[in-house]
Amino acid sequence: QIALPVQGVQEIRDALNTLLEEFGNEDDR
Repeated sequence: QIALPVQGVQEIRDALNTLLEEFGNEDDR
């Protein structure tokens, strides 16, 4: 099994949220 540090998971989630926000803003145009 692969265990990821909580901090690492948080960073990944933040990065995904940033990408989703950028794509969402482009779609709104």
